[in-house]
Amino acid sequence: MSIHLLTNNRLWLFAVEAVFLSSLIIGIKLIRALFDTLELINTGAQFIADQDFTSRFRAVGQPEMDRLIGVYNRMVDSLRDERIRQQEQNYFLARVLAASPAGVLTFDFDQRIATCNPAAEKLLQLPATAMEGKKLGELLLPWAPALENLPQGEARVLPLTGRRRAKCQRAQFLDRGFRRDVLLIEELTEEL
Repeated sequence: MSIHLLTNNRLWLFAVEAVFLSSLIIGIKLIRALFDTLELINTGAQFIADQDFTSRFRAVGQPEMDRLIGVYNRMVDSLRDERIRQQEQNYFLARVLAASPAGVLTFDFDQRIATCNPAAEKLLQLPATAMEGKKLGELLLPWAPALENLPQGEARVLPLTGRRRAKCQRAQFLDRGFRRDVLLIEELTEEL
């Protein structure tokens, strides 16, 4: 056909070649847009895997991609705000526990002491390093077995060293969907 057009009508041959050239250019642009979309999705997935919630994407002018980018940006903003709120709550809780006059012992999932505040160190007369990672029964305290067997939600007054008395109560809280125990120790000597 091209030989026939070349010999009889050269202008039609140039028109067909122009259509082929424009088709090639449009095809390259479509393929490039497809790979840019895939690269954008891959980059977003990598940001999420790296827990980088500070990066956002700009709209690219394609309605479908712009909707996907909008969803990604809202999700990242929500995750970043949640992370900030969680860090603020943890910081606030750590400050409250450090300033609390009541002793607080938190336990891990194996009932080993995970944390203790300064008031607990003072009341139990043991440093945190000597308590953390151990079960209550492993502590060299005469009333440790009574604390270990204290039922959930119940409070008891136990003798400390000398004439000192403490009210001890076991409670639970949720951490990452699992129940963990916390032991509250409040000195009652002055009140008694």
